[in-house]
Amino acid sequence: MSTTDDRGPGDDAGASAGTRPGAAKLRDLLRATVSRIGAVQVEQLRLVAQVAADCEAEARRELAGTVRAWGRPSVEELTHTTVVHELMVVLGTAKPAVERLIELATRLVRVLPATLAAVQAGRIDLQRAEVLSQETAVLDDACARQVETVVLSQVADHDGPWAGLSPRKWRSQIQRLVVQVDTDAARGAARQ
Repeated sequence: MSTTDDRGPGDDAGASAGTRPGAAKLRDLLRATVSRIGAVQVEQLRLVAQVAADCEAEARRELAGTVRAWGRPSVEELTHTTVVHELMVVLGTAKPAVERLIELATRLVRVLPATLAAVQAGRIDLQRAEVLSQETAVLDDACARQVETVVLSQVADHDGPWAGLSPRKWRSQIQRLVVQVDTDAARGAARQ
């Protein structure tokens, strides 16, 4: 049998973590921090995309006019390797992480800029932005933006990712929209 002596702070009948003394202030501080982190992540993604674009352009200039022999890496392969290695050095990060970061940054900056803006505004987090990027990768840019428009319209009045769908439901909704927008592309992705 439980007595009042067995309970800890906030364990009063009907009390939740959100009603404990000071919990609302901590929640607000944490949410403000999450929003600031999102803004910094957006800045990082934009810079990564810019460094990648600059490095790619420089590598292409240096490779222009060189004769490519059979069995040698293509200009695209050499350019990709140059960009990845440059960012590995700059960020001090391993190749797989840099490749994922470049892919995400480039896609969000070039194809899904409204998603990047939603992260910066704190309406969604980077996890949800990454899901949107991944799930719409099977679509052409115009169709990807259609899906982006629909899902972002649903979070337009949210003050943070905590006010929207869970990450799992977010992914499921995007997957359904991808099928609606382009069934053939979705089937092709499912086969892979």
